[in-house]
Amino acid sequence: MGKGIRTRSGADPVGQWQTRIENFGSVEVSDALRDLLSGSPLVSREGVLEVSSLTDLAPNRHRISIRVPDALYVADLVVTALAANAIPDPDARPSIPSPDSWMTPSPTGEDNTWELFNCLLHTLQSRGN
Repeated sequence: MGKGIRTRSGADPVGQWQTRIENFGSVEVSDALRDLLSGSPLVSREGVLEVSSLTDLAPNRHRISIRVPDALYVADLVVTALAANAIPDPDARPSIPSPDSWMTPSPTGEDNTWELFNCLLHTLQSRGN
């Protein structure tokens, strides 16, 4: 279970964004967001629950997208990996290099397990699927 997940205000991300999490119109997307934001591992599999990342302009800053193929919306998180000394209660694992530290491929290569830790969450937004 990942630790050291913070928002800019310092609040618990699940608590701070609870209303937004519930309004994605998909139980699968909402559950996936809740798991990822609380530090729980999230299994991504193409065609079922898809998690992807794009590197942003700032170092160690990424847009992580959560998509369920038949859902109305995709969830986009903007996240920055932080060094452990920048967090009050860090995870023992280093989050840099990111996003590679947050994603573990399965031995079969069919799915990936994502787990956030030692990071700052900037935004949670939706866009059409």
